[in-house]
Amino acid sequence: MCIQKLHSVNLSIHCVVCDQASKNISALCQLGFSEDKSYVDILDMLHYVYVVFDVPHLLKNVRNNLQKQDTEISGSLWSWSYICQFYECDKLNSIRLAPRLTDVHIDTSSVSKMRVKFTVQVLSHSVSAGMRTQITAGCLPPTARATSDFVEKVNMLLFDLLNSTRPFGDKPTTCAITAVNDVINQLTVLQQWISDWQLKSQRCMNTVKCIWGLQVSMGGATRKILGGPVKPGI
Repeated sequence: MCIQKLHSVNLSIHCVVCDQASKNISALCQLGFSEDKSYVDILDMLHYVYVVFDVPHLLKNVRNNLQKQDTEISGSLWSWSYICQFYECDKLNSIRLAPRLTDVHIDTSSVSKMRVKFTVQVLSHSVSAGMRTQITAGCLPPTARATSDFVEKVNMLLFDLLNSTRPFGDKPTTCAITAVNDVINQLTVLQQWISDWQLKSQRCMNTVKCIWGLQVSMGGATRKILGGPVKPGI
């Protein structure tokens, strides 16, 4: 297989990145991957190879599921309808709170829902801050605050933490994951937060793979950085 060939020419492979297509999951399972084991054991390699699902793809699916189904945690409801209300009010103003948003971002039937950039622009700090402004002004009900907080958390924590590319950044969440900074602890907190998500339809909850994919990716990243588990006999 490709990983073994790369290993044979002294390239060290520590993780494999893919989306959650059924063929990819099937191939990983044949290598020993499972819901409880976020890594695969490759013959002749001294370390495990961890599985990280494509984060932009996962976040796009989180957005798509939010469009279809309200989500609840600790009694607070996150609803796509509040984002739609925010946009309908904001687009009427000459000075926009979220100027990047257009009808294409909100239309759930559009092919644009497959575009990652539209996900990032919706689940962004400007949308979250704009919603809080509208709540204060009375344009949105106070119950929309939970949705605003959800958008901010996804943008600042999930997107930034799981897409860091530099050792140091202008804010802690954009720094690369290491064993000595606080990113590991933040990922651990986020894993618990995601595990508490409850879609309003339990049937729908059982079919949403992106939630499981986020848990696997975050778990694999933290375990790899912290150096475990270790192969027997190593």
